[in-house]
Amino acid sequence: MRSQRTGLGCWAAFLSVLSLSTISRAIPLFSGGNGAISFGVASYGNPQNNGAPTYIANNFTGNTDILSSPGGGTLGAYQTASPVVGNNIASYLFGLSGQFFQVGGSNGNGNFGSAAATAEPGAFRYSISDSAPGSGSASYLIDSEVATFTDAAGTAAGAHYGAWLTMGGNVNLVGSADVAALRVRISSPNGASPFFGGVDLPQMVLAISRNFANNNAGDYNVVTVGGSGAGLIVDNFGTGTFRALSVDNLLLGAAIPAGDTLTISATLTAYADPADISSFDLVGDDLLAITGPLPDISFVGAPEPTSLVSIGAGLLCLMRLPRKSQA
Repeated sequence: MRSQRTGLGCWAAFLSVLSLSTISRAIPLFSGGNGAISFGVASYGNPQNNGAPTYIANNFTGNTDILSSPGGGTLGAYQTASPVVGNNIASYLFGLSGQFFQVGGSNGNGNFGSAAATAEPGAFRYSISDSAPGSGSASYLIDSEVATFTDAAGTAAGAHYGAWLTMGGNVNLVGSADVAALRVRISSPNGASPFFGGVDLPQMVLAISRNFANNNAGDYNVVTVGGSGAGLIVDNFGTGTFRALSVDNLLLGAAIPAGDTLTISATLTAYADPADISSFDLVGDDLLAITGPLPDISFVGAPEPTSLVSIGAGLLCLMRLPRKSQA
């Protein structure tokens, strides 16, 4: 990404202060939880991954839920990144809710761009931008939460539950790439609960890289993974402006007992190299025609950034200075 360009993802984050968003949740009582947000710069390279997405262990959630590669796309393999603790340049632990920004900073892999993220009970909101030429490293953020909810009245079988992930931005230069993933685990200590012992929701992974400059659909290497549906729309082949959505919309085969306590462990991973992305709202969005509807019970969603994160992400993007290529 050229240093003089303020990316679409940054402007989208800045302008989204005009509207706030909500997500639906049928689990009424949030009873506590903690979050963790990290920003860093990860190297990437071999192994080339033309298979399924890969993950590394998360010392906060205790799950293997931090994306290291989105796998094989429409044009072939993605490479593997290293978002390990040693590559973080800033990390925060907090009681839900929390929101944090990062602009600049570096490690041995290169310089960080700018980012903002929140972890709320049942929602992640994020924006990340990187402006250095693609050169074997990428800015990343990791957003995790472990939250407990109580379903006081219970929920009958036949409802639909799950989670959803949005990613919108641009990849206007050959070599640009945006990646986001969301992993969710639901567990209950109640032997009568459908979530007793822990249930992992299907992977939600979205990725796009620009491999050519022909200004057509064949320029882009795309990954869309979702439990019930996932899709990506390139709105402008010249600028690489896109929107993407992944949805887990699963049928509740057995009732959630009244008073059941559910622990939701979730992690969102996002990369930009060099590109801009952010979450966004889905009201009336045509992506839903590809993926199908959102679940009745959205345990975790990735909607539009809140006003504070939107303003912060926009200002961070506007403050970015030209910088050297990453090593």
